Amino acid sequence: MIGIKYIGHEEAYDCDLIVDLFFDKSEYCELKSESEGTMSFDYIIENERTLFEEGILNESRVYDASRTLLHRSERRLTENIEDSHERRAFNKRLNKITLYEVLETIRPSRSKWGTLVGIRPVKIAHEMLDKGRDIADVRRYLKELKVSDEKIELVCEIAERERPFVGSTSLEDLSLYISIPFCPTRCHYCSFPSNDLKRKGKHIPKYLENVLDEANEMVAYLKTKDKYFDCVYIGGGTPSVLSEEQLEGFLRDLSNIIDFSKVKEFTYEAGRPDTITYAKLQILKKHGVSRICLNPQTFNENTLVQIGRNHTADDICTIFCDIKEVDFDNVNFDLILGLADESLEDMKMSIDRAIFLGADNITVHTLAVKRASQIKEFNETHLIGEKSIVELAIDYMYAEMKRAGYVPYYMYRQKNMVGNLENVGFCLPEKEGLYNMRIMEERHTIVALGAGSVSKISFPEENRFERHANPKGLEVYLENHRHYLLKHLDALKLKFDV
Repeated sequence: MIGIKYIGHEEAYDCDLIVDLFFDKSEYCELKSESEGTMSFDYIIENERTLFEEGILNESRVYDASRTLLHRSERRLTENIEDSHERRAFNKRLNKITLYEVLETIRPSRSKWGTLVGIRPVKIAHEMLDKGRDIADVRRYLKELKVSDEKIELVCEIAERERPFVGSTSLEDLSLYISIPFCPTRCHYCSFPSNDLKRKGKHIPKYLENVLDEANEMVAYLKTKDKYFDCVYIGGGTPSVLSEEQLEGFLRDLSNIIDFSKVKEFTYEAGRPDTITYAKLQILKKHGVSRICLNPQTFNENTLVQIGRNHTADDICTIFCDIKEVDFDNVNFDLILGLADESLEDMKMSIDRAIFLGADNITVHTLAVKRASQIKEFNETHLIGEKSIVELAIDYMYAEMKRAGYVPYYMYRQKNMVGNLENVGFCLPEKEGLYNMRIMEERHTIVALGAGSVSKISFPEENRFERHANPKGLEVYLENHRHYLLKHLDALKLKFDV
């Protein structure tokens, strides 16, 4: 058992995240007092200088964090940083690096991401590039944060590919997200807001009416500022559960509100084959949808049953052929590695199948166990793939994607991911998904409508954004949507009424 003691230290939470990269929760505890026979760590801050003391029984060695500065590009002590926020961020970063270096003397880290525990590593690269640093500076900085060479190259490749879409010249572009939070069944890994179609489908007409009301108010205000949406994403839930009549009416009314001639990308999630018909695809095409997301997650029949899907792998292939026949500009597949009891060969088969079918985008997720998912509720260990197997599948994925001509174009991480890995979106040349890059890098304003959606109002000149959430509960949203609409509208006005 490893004992951890923090003394006079305000960053215990961040330090615990670093410790988690080396030890399981069952292998360490936070000490309230000295415990004989226990390896203990004292973390001390004195006069804005960090000391890390390792004591093994009666022996002790002192790790002076100021040593770490000697090989850092900044080459300055914290007391030379005048801005208090910058100084705290510097200390925080330095504390994590020092802790990481000491723990490395005990056992290897279980993550190739070093001290980076945040979910948007590429965002760091963009912030540095915005300040005039070059990609070599980004590489050096990530190296200091203990990120592995392969992950550094991944971050840099994606950042350079994203720059034309999310760089400083496009930060005032606006996206619209519309939530359709209804599903035929709830997949066991899912944590998104979702309402059972059989029990709550009766609310769909009123729900769509409210969403259109929100859209009308938002667009009317933006017109007064000569602003418009150039990217629209309809997600869920499973938006393709709408009947053909509901889908036709909703998209017709939406097109009377939004000027789709200015929209560069219009994405519709048709996630599950059991909710899609050829007629629905024709309706989507008729109303200007350019990008379709088909989300098989796996092509393994047994896994589809275990995760709660009511369709087969052949159904996925059939619908994909229909999508290609209707001729959408861009088709995305979502896959999840680490589901159920899948073997390495099962995961390889799903990757091979997605590549063989020829989707324009293939987004590969590593399973993350969320608190709101059913995996967490009934048998977490049964549905999580072995870490070592998933890592091998990830290696295979990168190699096969490259061989088939796909390139990584966006990436993010999540907490509680198998193997501390990452989710990566791949695309064929010139088939990037615009909304995916915008939502991940948090550099653009995204207006979100509907239950469970979150608007993100960006203030790029201040390098910050504000989150404004609609209620997740369907009934609460239906009863109070005007209240939340006005709050989101007021937030948008704070951005543009200056």
